[in-house]
Amino acid sequence: PLGLFANSNKHNPCFNPRPDSTVIFQVVTRQCTMDFEEYEPTKDFVDAINRAIDSGTPYKALDDVFAEYGYWWNRQIQLGGKLQRATKLTMDPNPAADNKIISDCDNDLTFDTIYRKWSDLIQPSQSDHLVSGNGDVVRIEAIPKWQQLIQIDKNQWTIIDPSDFIPIYELLDKPLKMRLASLYPTMRNPVSGNYIPDIRILFTGKSIIDPWSKDICRVKFPTPFNNTSYYVYGALYEKDKRRDDVKISLYSTNTYEMAFEIDWTEYPASTTDLYIQWIIFGNPVEIGYFSPKHRDVIIERGKVKELGVETIKLYRHELQEHSLLLMTDTQTANDRVEK
Repeated sequence: PLGLFANSNKHNPCFNPRPDSTVIFQVVTRQCTMDFEEYEPTKDFVDAINRAIDSGTPYKALDDVFAEYGYWWNRQIQLGGKLQRATKLTMDPNPAADNKIISDCDNDLTFDTIYRKWSDLIQPSQSDHLVSGNGDVVRIEAIPKWQQLIQIDKNQWTIIDPSDFIPIYELLDKPLKMRLASLYPTMRNPVSGNYIPDIRILFTGKSIIDPWSKDICRVKFPTPFNNTSYYVYGALYEKDKRRDDVKISLYSTNTYEMAFEIDWTEYPASTTDLYIQWIIFGNPVEIGYFSPKHRDVIIERGKVKELGVETIKLYRHELQEHSLLLMTDTQTANDRVEK
């Protein structure tokens, strides 16, 4: 479900935007393989995930959490030492090939072999040294000594080649992974059988109406949406009674607010206790906002030929609306969506 994080190049450990040519000498002393099922995430990481899920903007919050704790966990690492430096090569690198040239050191490595590799690969005028992972500068003539130090001193070891990556959320327990998956609702297309993004309740609210003031009722969103691909359902109420004799319509929509227009022509404007009960639907991943309040509401959708609109059945008693007025840019204020 979190493929949008794992697939991003900027978070992909295999994506390394490096200079065109990099020369690397490395000594591998140990290789470790770890079974992630034997490891548990830290309490701080789990708490951060739960807070992100419970927020109204879970996708941005999760992105921040993974940016702090990491997107990947590697099950295999190689320990040892590595020297590298970006430089110009004597040969013209093939642009279609990987220009990262690795020379693995072994116990029989001598200064002559190092120098031969060096002179074969690097223009002497460009560089006479390499740099270790901790920033130490190692000149060409000191590489054999550096290699011996790596082999006898474990304190000099570092991770030189992590591999076998899995998304870090795989370390979480099953209930928490299911909570993560619930943030990415999908439904099966009855024709193609493929899963497509599902429509959910983004959030609900009530807006008090002052009939003596304005004919426009504006609703500001808790946080700006990513786009305007959402649907608004609402109805005017006087106390607990729905007033269908007053026409309301969707006046405007954008990413930070929506506005209702109220027609008081055939309705006395002296009545108090008026409010618009509204619900906003959409795909939460696209919109970026997903209130935790109604995430477990299942929406059943189907076409009604005589109206030509989608019907939505809500399976949750906390929503008190008996019917909701459907208002979009392409549908009229008389279309109904029954509970």
